[in-house]
Amino acid sequence: MVRSCEPPAVASRPSKGASSQPETQTIFGASGSSSHAPKRKLQATSEEWEASTESSSKRPKTSQPAKQVIINKEAQLLKYINQVMSHNIRSYAIGWLIQNDKLRLVYGDRMGVIFTEQIEFLRKDAHLFLLILAAMGAAGVHQFGIHPNVHYPKEDENDPVECREVFDAQHGYDGAVLRLEGQGQDGSETLEYDFDVDEKAHRSVYTEFGLIGRGTTVIPIRARKARTEPSTHEEEQEELVAKVAWPHAVRVGEDVFINKVRTGLERNGKTKMLQHIVDMKAALTKDAEAMDLPRHAMGSCPKAQDLRVCRILILKRYRPLDTIGSQAEFHQVFVQVVRGMLLTVLDQ
Repeated sequence: MVRSCEPPAVASRPSKGASSQPETQTIFGASGSSSHAPKRKLQATSEEWEASTESSSKRPKTSQPAKQVIINKEAQLLKYINQVMSHNIRSYAIGWLIQNDKLRLVYGDRMGVIFTEQIEFLRKDAHLFLLILAAMGAAGVHQFGIHPNVHYPKEDENDPVECREVFDAQHGYDGAVLRLEGQGQDGSETLEYDFDVDEKAHRSVYTEFGLIGRGTTVIPIRARKARTEPSTHEEEQEELVAKVAWPHAVRVGEDVFINKVRTGLERNGKTKMLQHIVDMKAALTKDAEAMDLPRHAMGSCPKAQDLRVCRILILKRYRPLDTIGSQAEFHQVFVQVVRGMLLTVLDQ
């Protein structure tokens, strides 16, 4: 049974005679649909945590959470999970919290944090502890929270036991591929993009710091062409980025606005102005179920106004503003931005 409460909460001890299956409570996230869990006070609210990664103008109004209190060990573990979610391309993170002979699993994603009920992992609940060890020992990178659309080279494709994807610090993103399914007019096409990471050339994976919120990640990539597809030298060399973010589901997708502006300009014969509008190559939106989030399996998704989805945009790579070397160039860029904004307004 899943327990949820207004962010955050710490699980109470299971009552005598209760099932030995760990129960969960939601913390640092939006309220869920269940209301059996005992609540306790917490110092930080979900809005306060989101403010570190997302401006108030980008957040829909949410229900007022109850304030609750966390202990030092919980705060320390949340700090670790926050660090993990601020690196790599992740959908969620999992941690352990051990206090004496009690163990709780801690799950965190862009919508909040969930603590399980305590189990006596060295005594009566030792069988659950063995199941946890077995599950984590058999888990691959995606079961540990790496984004399901990101794929790494496999250890040994000829060995059925070791034939699983591995990410290690030594090789980093070498050989990593981003796959976008459901593309094309009939949704049957899958696009593939090779990671184009080169720290010396200032092409690195950027992930916004923080656990709860949009958690925007930007990945330098290049399109991978199928062997049967003809491609020009220009297409093969085109520098792209993948923008991965977790906005609120109630907000209109960025890809919708981009398509609307570009389609409007083309329809009105203003094709010369397209150079002022971001060039989007592909887009994909996935909800908690499609992302295979443990939160969805636990039945602990938040209410509609707090629900987030993962959006992936494939865009042409542009130069950062801080690379502009002169006042004249900055003036030119500024004028182009204003023109693009005016065209958007006048076309509505």
